[in-house]
Amino acid sequence: MKLHFSKAQLNDLDTIMTIETAGFTPQEAATRTSMASRITNYPDTFIVARAGGTIVGYVVGPATDQPTITDDLFSTSQPNRPDDPYIAVLSLAVSPAPSSSKCRLSIT
Repeated sequence: MKLHFSKAQLNDLDTIMTIETAGFTPQEAATRTSMASRITNYPDTFIVARAGGTIVGYVVGPATDQPTITDDLFSTSQPNRPDDPYIAVLSLAVSPAPSSSKCRLSIT
């Protein structure tokens, strides 16, 4: 399968949320409002993977000056600062394959 990677757009939000809620428990999943804010504030670090034009996964996180993830990164999203040297991955999720528990995408 050939994948194409691109920046997430607000019109991708429905598909992103479908993948998010399939991959995380309700307690862990980001809200629709949080994801929309992340798309807006992290335009260069919210990446979707597409197969045949369909989003099959994504990775998102802010640029930060900290080498470790902190809890506050999950509750607020501030615009990326261009000089921050790290990316804190907040969510990486893939769409389950149809009629199977196997993933369509493997990140290695």
